[in-house]
Amino acid sequence: MCIYIYISVCLLTMLTLRGVSKMADNGDGPSNTSSGKNTRINVSDGPITDPASTIKSLEASNNAFHGPRTKLESKSGALKKSSRYRSRSLSASSNDSYSSASYTGSSSGEDDVSPREKIQKTEKGFTDFCVRNINQYAFGRREIEIAEQEMPGIMALRRRAAEDRPLKNAKIVGCTHINAQTAVLIETLVELGAQVRWAACNIYSTQNEVAAALAHAGYPIFAWRGETEEDFWWCIDNCRESIIDSLKRSTDVMFGGKQVVICGYGEVGKGCCQALKGLGCIVYITEIDPICALQASMDGFRVMKLNEVIRNVDIVITATGNKNVVTREHMDKMKNGCVVCNMGHSNTEIDVNSLRTPDLTWEKVRSQVDHVIWPDGKRIVLLAQGRLLLVKKAREHS
Repeated sequence: MCIYIYISVCLLTMLTLRGVSKMADNGDGPSNTSSGKNTRINVSDGPITDPASTIKSLEASNNAFHGPRTKLESKSGALKKSSRYRSRSLSASSNDSYSSASYTGSSSGEDDVSPREKIQKTEKGFTDFCVRNINQYAFGRREIEIAEQEMPGIMALRRRAAEDRPLKNAKIVGCTHINAQTAVLIETLVELGAQVRWAACNIYSTQNEVAAALAHAGYPIFAWRGETEEDFWWCIDNCRESIIDSLKRSTDVMFGGKQVVICGYGEVGKGCCQALKGLGCIVYITEIDPICALQASMDGFRVMKLNEVIRNVDIVITATGNKNVVTREHMDKMKNGCVVCNMGHSNTEIDVNSLRTPDLTWEKVRSQVDHVIWPDGKRIVLLAQGRLLLVKKAREHS
C-alpha cells in the first residue's frame, strides 16, 4: 500500500512540474527583472496543493478503488463458505437418506456378535435362516433389482417358464457366492417351481444385505461375510438338514439306532451321511466309484454291496443320479416297514414301475407318502413315488 502511494505521489509531482515548465515556456504569469536579466516567475492560477493533502487524497482514492474489490472478495468468500456449507448439508442429507434405507453398516459387518447367537425372524415369522442382520433387507432388495436389469436373459427365462414351472417338485441345495447376481438365480429357481436351501461357498464374498433380502423373502439362507471355519461348516450342515426334515415330517419315526443304507457317496450322499450319523443312525454306503468308496471308508462308514444289507436296513436312500439303483428284487427282500426314498437328481433311481403289478396293493397315506403292500402283508413306505423328496409335499396331509 505504501509503495503504491509513493509511486502515485511521484507521478503527480512529475505531472505538476511538467505543467509548470510548459506554462513558463508559454510566457504566462507575472515577470520580474533582477541584475539586468529577465527573470520570469510563473505562478499558477490554481490553488496551492498541500503534499499532505495529496497523500490523503491518494489514500482516499486508493480506498475508493480497493473498497469494491474488498467487498467482492468478502462476497466471494461468503459464497464459497455458503457453497461449502451447502455441499456439506447436501452430503449429510444424502447420507441420511442413504442410511434411512435400512442399510446400517457395510458388508464387512462390524458386529461382534455371531449371527448364530442371534434370534432373528421376519415379519411373517420365518426363522429358517441365519444372516448378519435381517434389517438390511431393503437395501439388498434394491441391489437385486439392479442386477435383474443387467441380466435380461435369465429374466426372460423366468417370464417364459413361470407358468409351466418346469422345476416343480425339485429340491435344490446350493453352495455359491451370495451376491446380487446369484440372488437373481436363486429367485428364478423358485419362480420355476423349485424349493431351495443355500449357503455361501466363500466366507469373504457374501453381501450381507443381499443375504438379508433373500431371507426376508422366505428362502433358507445361511451366509454372512466374515464367517469362521466353524461357522462355514455349520452353515453347510444346515443345508444338509433337508433330508432329516423330509424324513421326519413324512414318516414320523425316530432315527436313533436305525440302520440306513445310502446309495452313492457324492456331494448329496456325503451330506445325507453326516446328517443321519449326527442323529445316531448306523450308516452303510454303497458306491461303485473306487475313489468315492475310499473317501467313505476313510470317513468312517462301512462300504458294502446293496444285496448284503438290504434285508436288515430300516431306510434306503438313493443319491447316485443313476437308473434302477433299487430294483424290484431289492424291494422284495426288504423288511416290513422299510422306508425307501430318493435324494438324487434322477427320478428313475428307484424302479417304481416294477411295483405297479396286480399282486401289490398301493395305499396312499398322505401327500407323497404311499404304502406298497405285498400279498403276505409286508409293506414298504415309498416317499414321493421315487421322485426327489420334497419337504413341502411331505407337510401336506391328504
